[in-house]
Order: sequence, then C-alpha cells, then structure tokens
Amino acid sequence: MEYENKIVIHRKAVKSIEKLNEKEKTRIKHIISSLRVFPLVRHNIVKLKGFQNAYRIRVGKLRIVFRFFEKERSILIEDVIPRKKAYR
Repeated sequence: MEYENKIVIHRKAVKSIEKLNEKEKTRIKHIISSLRVFPLVRHNIVKLKGFQNAYRIRVGKLRIVFRFFEKERSILIEDVIPRKKAYR
C-alpha cells in the first residue's frame, strides 16, 4: 500500500496503555494500528495548535497524542492520557 506508515510508541505511552483496563487497551491498540494509513484514516483526529506535526485522537475520555513525520512516513505515539491532563 502506498500510505504505509511506521508506528513508533514512546515508552511513556506504553506505560500509560499498560495501566488501562482490557476494554480500553483493546480500543487504543485498534486505533493505533489503524494509523498505518494516517492520511486516509477517519477517526476523531485534530491537529494541535502551537505544535508542528502534532495531532490528537479522542477515544472516550482518553486522548492519544502523536506526531506525524511525512518525509519518514512515521508516526510517534507520544502519550495516551486522560482528557483532564491533555490540555494543560
């Protein structure tokens, strides 16, 4: 496929995912795996203002914060955090 992205998950995000219950883990993992085709995927993705190449995905009360590097065709999952902490 032309739009295959490499997904890298930051250690901070891995720790956050491990703390979630099984239902949330499954939802998060499914959404992260769907990011392989990021420009084409349709989730609740919003570009973050004030940051270069930074985006967030809303998953219930959680937010997946990631960066998209177009030249390298890679995505860095920076963190999975509750909404309260996401916008501080």
